Amino acid sequence: MNDHQEQAQPRPDQALVEDVRELQQIVVHLETPSIRPLQFTPLQLEYRDEDGPSAASIGIYNPIAARIYLGLFGQQAGPNSFPVPAESVLILPIHVPGFLGVAIDQEELGESEGVVYLLRFKTPQPFYLGRVG
Repeated sequence: MNDHQEQAQPRPDQALVEDVRELQQIVVHLETPSIRPLQFTPLQLEYRDEDGPSAASIGIYNPIAARIYLGLFGQQAGPNSFPVPAESVLILPIHVPGFLGVAIDQEELGESEGVVYLLRFKTPQPFYLGRVG
């Protein structure tokens, strides 16, 4: 084998370096959302999220056994607003400029407590609804 043929076949460590570089390129394009935990208790049933940045898409990670309501576009969060099922993850590809209302179903929460996570994405994300657990 001449030197040219030996260089054409990457050594295992070179292949690993190339794989790592490719993964880095993929990860650079993924977006980590801003994440805000919302602690719900019988005394704290609603939040008005005015602190978050303008979002091209929003999401809710709801690991608790109670329905969540989203107040979109100035609507108050409650039973007549957009529902998020219990124990689910929801991503909505809608632009939310500024405040967002988030409430929990009081009857389903009962006397317990739980944390729900509000996600705000800078770039549009596809619709997603999945079950937690």
